Formats: sequence, structure tokens, C-alpha cells
Amino acid sequence: MSLDDASADDALARARCNRAVAIAKRTAVLSATTIPRERVRALNATPVNDGDGAYAVYWMQASHRVEHNEALEYAIHRANVAQKPLIVMFSCTASYPEASERHYGFMFEGLVEVYEALRSRGISMTATLNAPPASIIAASRRATEIIVDGAYMRILRAWRAELARESSCAVTEIEADVVVPQLTNARGGAAEIAAATFRPKVLPRVPVFVKSELPQFPYAYGELD
Repeated sequence: MSLDDASADDALARARCNRAVAIAKRTAVLSATTIPRERVRALNATPVNDGDGAYAVYWMQASHRVEHNEALEYAIHRANVAQKPLIVMFSCTASYPEASERHYGFMFEGLVEVYEALRSRGISMTATLNAPPASIIAASRRATEIIVDGAYMRILRAWRAELARESSCAVTEIEADVVVPQLTNARGGAAEIAAATFRPKVLPRVPVFVKSELPQFPYAYGELD
């Protein structure tokens, strides 16, 4: 190995280390709310766009509900901190694997209810028809930050990874669909080999998260003009 190659490897290692430290620090800061810290995970090291950001974005990709939604409440909190309006976005693709017309029909009926519930809290919602996360990446150019709910399937993880790479602002993931958060505790993405190894790690923590109350944050700003 030449000196140039060694220098390049050292620079790459330092860059990776600095990125990991930056993400860890931002996760610690973002966790300073009533949302349990274990549910909050920074997906990139990009800073919050406080200066030029016109709004905060919550990408409601998985958690299609307004009540008992940690990701939504966290997004409201972050919008209030930034003193910017919040936009809830939903992006639909017609080519989702194995999805049928009944699946889409059921989903859209629920999204109508979500839209009305968000309006009652003064929050804007917009839906786009394209391959995720293209519209969310586009919205990030004027956003203070992006908040997205957690996901576990490969295609959904790939969407979030692409958003984290291409976003012009900070991207934060909130686990809102499980009792005991798993993504922040995953070791290198390794799956448990059996329920016998999984249960002892999860069951003792269930009472802690079941007791955690989720207050609704008052939304301080109206819909985006």
C-alpha cells in the first residue's frame, strides 16, 4: 500500500468517525423532549436548517394516525422550536410490492380521516403520487428538518437511507409503531436468531414503555400559506 492510499484510508476513517459523532450528538439533543430517547434516531449528520428553512416536514409513511403517534408529536415539537409551520407529507407509489386495489382503497380511506384530524389541529397535509422518497427530498430543500416514522422492511429502510443521503437538511426517525423501540438498539442490523433470544431482551422493558404517557403538543403555528 502506498502512502497516498494510506492517507486516503485515514481520511475516510476520520470522516466516518466524525459523522458518527455528529449523529450521536444530534440524537442526544433531539431526544430532549417527552418522547423517550430510545425512540429518536438521527439518520444523517446534516444540521437543522434554521436559517433558510420555511417549514418542518413530517413524512407520514408508516404511522397513518393522529392519536398516539410519537413521530407526529415530535414533529410538532420541532416545528414549534423552529417557529415554523409543519407540513405532513404522504408519498404514494403505484408499484409497491404485492399491493392490491383493496390495500390502496383501505389506506386512502384512513388517510382521509388523518387529513381531517390534522386540519382540526391546524396542520397542513399534502399527498403526492411518485416513487418515495423523491417528493420528500424535494421538500427538504426548503425545510428546517425532516421527521419520519420508523420502518423495518427492506424497501422502507432503503427509502429512509436514500432520504438521509440526499436530503438538504437533518433527517430524524421516530419509532412509533412498536411498544419497545428496536432500531436504536440494533447491533449492526443483525437479526435475532430466535424468539428465545429476542424475548428476554424485550419483555423486561415492556412495562417501562407502557407506562410512558404521550401528551399532545399544542401546535403553535397555522397551516402553510
